[in-house]
Formats: sequence, structure tokens, C-alpha cells
Amino acid sequence: MRGGNLLQYGTVEEVFSKPIPGFVAEFVGVNVLEGTVVEVKNGLTVIDVRGLKVHSMDQAMPGEKVRVMVRPENIIISRIPLESSARNTFRGKIECIERCGHLVWLTIDVNGLSLRGLLTPNSCEALGLRVGDNVYVSFKAANMRLAR
Repeated sequence: MRGGNLLQYGTVEEVFSKPIPGFVAEFVGVNVLEGTVVEVKNGLTVIDVRGLKVHSMDQAMPGEKVRVMVRPENIIISRIPLESSARNTFRGKIECIERCGHLVWLTIDVNGLSLRGLLTPNSCEALGLRVGDNVYVSFKAANMRLAR
């Protein structure tokens, strides 16, 4: 609800995993990036987001303008590139670290895009993360939601 209007209806899982872009997505804390589909190959949709090639398992047509959404808890933050099944791995720089109870919010600049990720305080401390540090962010294509 916003201003007396119902913006989205569904289960908690539906709203949090596939929020409507705009106010709902921002309200539930989802990273929203805008891009253009450049190809569909082997069941993956490749989206150009300001020069970054982002992969999603959601389907769209080449040339289509889309919004790409990923939840902060689905972003893996590391000091070195990880060997994993995650199709999306990018280098970035930590802009902000905010401790909020049992969570630490990190804002990471990746090629001019701000991505927000979550860690536990123990993980943040174990990695020795500080503002200005270079890190890698990784997320699976299955966690990338597309909206038109």
C-alpha cells in the first residue's frame, strides 16, 4: 500500500523475489538496474547494463529494455574472484559500510552502478572490509529477475 493504493499483491516470497520495479522494489530493498537485452543464448538472457554484461535465466527478447533486479542477500562479496556457478562476477569498490543490528549493509560501486549487499558482522570483520577497498560481487543468473 502507498497513498491508499494497492501497489502489489502476493505472498511474502512473491513480493520479495519479484517486486514491481519502482516504489515496491525500493521499499523491499532490491537492487534495480536498467539495461537492454543483447542476446539470448543457451537459456540465458544477456543484458547490457552500462557496459556490464549481466546474465539472467528470465526470458526476454534481444533489443528489449528491461529492469534487472537482484536481492542484496543474493550477492556474494569477496576479496578475490570466486570459482562458482555464479554467471555474474564484477569488480567494484566499497562506497559505504553500515552496521544495522545483526547485518552489515555494503554499498559497492561497480562501473558507476551502486549495488547493495548484505553480510553478517563476523563475515565483514573476517574479510577485513573497509570503505575504499576493492571487492568482487557475484550473483547467480537464477537470482536475476527481469521486469519490463
